[in-house]
Amino acid sequence: MKKLFKHKTTINSRFYYLVIMNVVLMGYASNLFVNRPLSEICIKLAYYLAFNIGFLGLVFIAISLITNKKIQTIIINCLFIFCVFFACIEIFLYMQFHSLMQPLFMDIFLSTNFNETKEFLSFYVNANLLEGGDMSYIPYVIFSFVVISLLFLYIKLPTICFYSIHIFIISGICFGVSVGKYKNSNSLYRFIISLQGAKLQSVNIIVKHNKFLESMKDSIKLMKIALQNNNGGGGGNPPKIIIIVGESTQRGYMGIYGFSLPTTPNLQRLKDSSNLFVFNDIVSPATSTNASLEKVLTMSSYENANTPWYNNFNIIDLAKIANYNTIWISNQGAFGKYDRIATSLINNVDKILFNKYVGLDEEIFPLLDLAMKEEKDKNLYIIHLSGTHWGYNVRYSNKYKVFDEISVSKIQQNSYKLKPIESKNKADYLNAVLYNDFVVSNIMERFKDDNAIVFYFSDHGEEVYEFRSFAGHSISDSRFAAEIPFVIYVSDKYKQLYPNKIELIKKALNKPQMNDDFIYSFLDILDLRIDGVFDSTRSIFSKDYNANRKRLIYGEIDYDKDLKIHNR
Repeated sequence: MKKLFKHKTTINSRFYYLVIMNVVLMGYASNLFVNRPLSEICIKLAYYLAFNIGFLGLVFIAISLITNKKIQTIIINCLFIFCVFFACIEIFLYMQFHSLMQPLFMDIFLSTNFNETKEFLSFYVNANLLEGGDMSYIPYVIFSFVVISLLFLYIKLPTICFYSIHIFIISGICFGVSVGKYKNSNSLYRFIISLQGAKLQSVNIIVKHNKFLESMKDSIKLMKIALQNNNGGGGGNPPKIIIIVGESTQRGYMGIYGFSLPTTPNLQRLKDSSNLFVFNDIVSPATSTNASLEKVLTMSSYENANTPWYNNFNIIDLAKIANYNTIWISNQGAFGKYDRIATSLINNVDKILFNKYVGLDEEIFPLLDLAMKEEKDKNLYIIHLSGTHWGYNVRYSNKYKVFDEISVSKIQQNSYKLKPIESKNKADYLNAVLYNDFVVSNIMERFKDDNAIVFYFSDHGEEVYEFRSFAGHSISDSRFAAEIPFVIYVSDKYKQLYPNKIELIKKALNKPQMNDDFIYSFLDILDLRIDGVFDSTRSIFSKDYNANRKRLIYGEIDYDKDLKIHNR
């Protein structure tokens, strides 16, 4: 602090521009200039200005404490360029998703591999920026913004030197009066908070989950004893359990859910044979992969939101307690340190196989065949597909290029009129659903001669231009991003051995459920009920099931109240 009394901080054109840039960007992103009274505009602009002066003032003080002037200049210029670059990203996010950077977007970016990033850019740039759609002006907006920004690297506005203590006091006051409600009005601050909000790296999560398991060691012993004493209750533990986790598949485009085009002929055939059971009202707990699977594959839910998901039992833990050999097969590529749920779960899996180069989903078939040759007495497979994730055009082989823009024109009957590129994207999505039908049914039929049960669901749904110019799943104001397929396939042998379970499945087909209850239904139908862990009110197969439990997407958005009857 003593150093601040003698030290001076330089305020230059970089500072002025960053303040103005953030105030204007936040003003437009908050629709401040649209149908607002002048008094409200002035008050909010004053607070935006106060926060940016306060926050950036503190940042400039910190930089000025570096004694080497050249390094100071380099850091300030780098900071300036980064803030402009990040602001361009936010302009894109706002125009495409109507939101500035938030932890959800950061989480998606960090947990996305290079191929997905390339597909994301290819899909959204081609779909919205280069094809003359509503977003065709975005490149010009960003280009103009960058040019103006770069000019400020050379414009010489008045440079003023203040004693750092004076700037510290002014910045502290400005920061203090505005940080409560207006702290997100600076892009650098949003970046830092979003990065922090993207949660912990998986290596830390693994350590914490292992500590949780260590603390539950005595309870796990009792669970094992309880399961050994369980005579199966007429359902037992089938030697083969398979969970297929799809990606970005909306049930509304599947023939087995009544869609008018034949997008699921193979699953329809299995349904007609009475081996496949289709659940009609299941939604995902979130619209991004990590946020969804952290709930679906663990005992985490909005009711215990104060307990980190990794301090709950997950499906691998419970399978191993029941003496199942666990196998994880993925077409999502090698796991990065930000793939939190996948990396945490596979830490305790017995065998891990993944398609390193992330091609078509059928490329995991040899991996599955290899795993099946090395089975033990009891086996749990978790198979993670790329499913119908964007870019849709790389999610199917040429053989499944069946639907085209003419097909789309026959089924797009709502008020939104598709642009040509959107019709093509939608046709690609339908072809991806058709290909997904081939993959999922193929996996199921590999187990048709065994005593096996197969669960298939998608991590979340997908909006594909149903009522507006948007395709994707990263926002949570659309029912289509939450509505998922959920089906159970059983082999003939399973049907013969456990007819009582088939009856329970049939009775549950029309019950509403959010898929964060999957783990309880899973334990129930397989007779893996463990005192202290199993909750019968959360199992869709139980007579105690609570069908009135609120289905809150991200623990906040009421699906039945706010989404189900909208977006049609």
